[in-house]
Amino acid sequence: MKKFIAFVALLLTMSIIGIKGAKAEVVSISQNFIDGVWSYHYRNGDYWTFGNLPYNYANGKLVYCIQPDARINIDTYYTYGDFSLAGYSEYEKNQMELISYYGYGFPGHDSLKYYMATQELIWLFSPDEWIKWTVSNNEYSDTIDVSYEKEEIMRLVNNHYTRPSFFGQNFTSASNTLYVKDWTSSLDKYDIIVPDEITYDRGSNYINFKTSKLGTYHVRFAKRRVVNDVTLVYDNDSLRTQKLASFGEPYFEEFDMYISFTDSYVEILKKDVDTNEIITDTGNSIKVLNTTTNKYIRDSEYNFSNGITWLYLPVGKYKIEEVSASNGYYINTNGLEFEIVEGDDASKTIEFFNDKVEGKININKVDEDGNNLSGVKFEVYDEEDNLVDTIVTTDTKTESKNLPLGKYIVKEVETPYGYEKNDTIYEVNLEYNNQEESIVYNDLDIINKKIKCEIVLVTSSGEEVLNTNFNVYDLEGNIVYSGSTIDGKSEFYLPYGDYVLKEISVPDGYKLSEEEIKFSVNDITCASNFKINNEKIIMPDTTTQSSLLYFVILLINLGSYVYYKKNC
Repeated sequence: MKKFIAFVALLLTMSIIGIKGAKAEVVSISQNFIDGVWSYHYRNGDYWTFGNLPYNYANGKLVYCIQPDARINIDTYYTYGDFSLAGYSEYEKNQMELISYYGYGFPGHDSLKYYMATQELIWLFSPDEWIKWTVSNNEYSDTIDVSYEKEEIMRLVNNHYTRPSFFGQNFTSASNTLYVKDWTSSLDKYDIIVPDEITYDRGSNYINFKTSKLGTYHVRFAKRRVVNDVTLVYDNDSLRTQKLASFGEPYFEEFDMYISFTDSYVEILKKDVDTNEIITDTGNSIKVLNTTTNKYIRDSEYNFSNGITWLYLPVGKYKIEEVSASNGYYINTNGLEFEIVEGDDASKTIEFFNDKVEGKININKVDEDGNNLSGVKFEVYDEEDNLVDTIVTTDTKTESKNLPLGKYIVKEVETPYGYEKNDTIYEVNLEYNNQEESIVYNDLDIINKKIKCEIVLVTSSGEEVLNTNFNVYDLEGNIVYSGSTIDGKSEFYLPYGDYVLKEISVPDGYKLSEEEIKFSVNDITCASNFKINNEKIIMPDTTTQSSLLYFVILLINLGSYVYYKKNC
């Protein structure tokens, strides 16, 4: 008989195992009853059972009662992963998972009432029609209201499958940002997974994406999880022992979005080519040309504010063309070409440079005859009396280096040998005219006088004062001065140099001097005196002889006349 009973027990165990599947593990069930919390269960319109609510634990893990018409009368249970063994459908299982997930233990749901509400909502999947909570084992004692907690749990359960309003949509942005609005207010339940090139900020109902590079990117939305567990059934294989369950994660939907960022944010900085500093002055404007289509991005100009302007541009080739430059700057006539390619940075900074309009001082240094004079040294000073340039003239017009616009002083500091130094202080103002002129010129025409020395020539014949005519030649034979002595004296001036003085005519009765007076005029021999003594011509006394000759000639002429008349 004992063997038969053991055999029947074995068959019963095997049948249960065959139905329920292999046991995962053996757990120990413990209960912690809650003072002052009793549940009354109603079926078919009438009360049918009640009990003191416990916290149920399987090896210390909180589990819920899913069979309110039975009691826990043994502390050893077996664990099963197949929830259908509990007698509920897959839909009912999913709903219980959602109730457990959003119920007790969900952020903000840590009170006893949320535990009671969670257990009640799970019980209502059994034949129970409704449940009343009381403070004692008297059906008519004071009740405990958990309606608010149940409504809050079910609100979350019912919204679990609510998707953001942009579900199933992909987006294209003609900038480096994309703002997406959610009208269902479910976005805050999702985690957002983006590639490295994408960043974002978010609120409860919006996302603002920003990309670092152009391209199309995959964004994934995954509903946020609070627990990470699986649903298990706890049973001790007794037909009258209460079944328990722990619930894992419900189904969490994930979905994808694709975002194409087509246009790069282009920031253009206006800079000084010399200082590399931003030109904050007003008056800068540009146009941007698509060099592939040969069309401007827009008809109007882009103006700079504090040296910066910006625009969005798709992939392509472009050229910046300057329309106007700030006061004091030369317009950039070369422009600047650049290209935006797929995968390029979504934010691009371009530096566009301008040269300041500068000035030059032209010095045309000549002598009194209008000949260019080289070797004259000038110094240029700014308004703070700083020496900014030194200029040495050549045999053509000589110019200074490029100078910033402004006022300057020009002084002559060194003069070539033989010329007077010009002590005039020249004030020069280099002023901006227009953006078309890269260099402003200011011309100075400066004349240097030659240093001239006095030359005195005295002409005589013995003690007699004699007036003569003379020329002064340079060493190349060119006449540099022609003069005459008056009362035997001539005073004239010659610049530094080497000369030859020659007498060219004298009065009758005097011999022309054949002497060539060679002399130099310099700072040592600046005043020179020369003297020419002309010899007087001595004529012989032939008065008697001349009279006789005159008489003879007269007789000859008279005879010739008589002969002529006779023969005629």
